Amino acid sequence: MAPFKKLIGGWKFTPLSPEACRIEFQLDFEFTNKLIELAFGRIFKELASNMVQAFTVRAKEVYRADKLVVEVLMRCRKSSICSAVTLEEGATVEEAIRASGLLELRTDIDLAKNKVGIYSRPVKLTDTVQDGDRVEIYRPLIADPKALRRQRAEKSAGR
Repeated sequence: MAPFKKLIGGWKFTPLSPEACRIEFQLDFEFTNKLIELAFGRIFKELASNMVQAFTVRAKEVYRADKLVVEVLMRCRKSSICSAVTLEEGATVEEAIRASGLLELRTDIDLAKNKVGIYSRPVKLTDTVQDGDRVEIYRPLIADPKALRRQRAEKSAGR
């Protein structure tokens, strides 16, 4: 009797640049009975999740892939500017932004004033980036959202 009722899995490689890709491993499984699931379920899930990490570590050893690929993004009023950069491990958010060339392209960006984030989470310029991160440069607010809501409420109350 086999331990699995269902065992389906697959690797997914998403290109990030000519020398890097995102690696995902999806595994869908179901044991034949609850006793086997109780005995081996947690171990098997952990083993499956460690496969991607082991694959990545081995690829870095074989191909000397000690570089990070990071996207740097700034949304403008009517468009977005996005640049993928390759950096050394341990690189900071500020180094990623400077390497992207966006500071030369958009002279209105002031790192002392503009807030930055990674995947919509605020970060500091000195925080380190990870492979596959999306560094975002946020535009300053033109108007206070609370004040705008208050004005709209007053306007609708005056009708």
